[in-house]
Amino acid sequence: MHILVVENDRYAVESLLRAIHTHVADSQVSWLTGAEPDILRQCAAVDLVLLDMGLGMRDGVDLCRQLRMEHDGSTSVLGITSNPLEFYRDRLVDAGAQGLVQKGSLRAILDAIATVSSGEAMPGFPKVDDAHRAVQEHGPSPEEQLTLQEHKIMTCLAHLGLDYTALAEALGVSEATVRSHMRNIRRKYGVASANEVLMVAVEQRFRGHHA
Repeated sequence: MHILVVENDRYAVESLLRAIHTHVADSQVSWLTGAEPDILRQCAAVDLVLLDMGLGMRDGVDLCRQLRMEHDGSTSVLGITSNPLEFYRDRLVDAGAQGLVQKGSLRAILDAIATVSSGEAMPGFPKVDDAHRAVQEHGPSPEEQLTLQEHKIMTCLAHLGLDYTALAEALGVSEATVRSHMRNIRRKYGVASANEVLMVAVEQRFRGHHA
């Protein structure tokens, strides 16, 4: 069984790699940070991806959905996170993953690997073949395509308006980063201007904390 760990924290991944080598029989394990340009191709080439939900500028849920949209359904995906599971669970189910576990619980991760490697999925998550068909047939809505950071921008937009300086300060990023995300959001919603993105944010009542 070839397992790929996608995790951008080198220290967090070391204990996980050791645990898999020790406890998962006949396993081959490799590691990527998630920033590789051919990340989707490499994910599609393995049996199981352990996918961190927070990959810097890239959202793990978004990566899972892209994998389901662009490749066949043979690769299982288990999400791992240090945040509360409910923060990602519903979006990850819709993106076609087979489970989600806390990053700090090696026992839970190993149990989840055993479940998925047997062809099953964790409770509430689809089996890999069903997940692939569902994502391929229905495709994501614009909101479902948003990364975690893009969701945060939409939330802040609804509160702060189209003020790039205020948005950057609220999110702890540069104005250039906010503008880059806004271009991606415009593309996903099929709108031409930032003002239209603002209208979408207000109309859909993106409300929440400026996390």
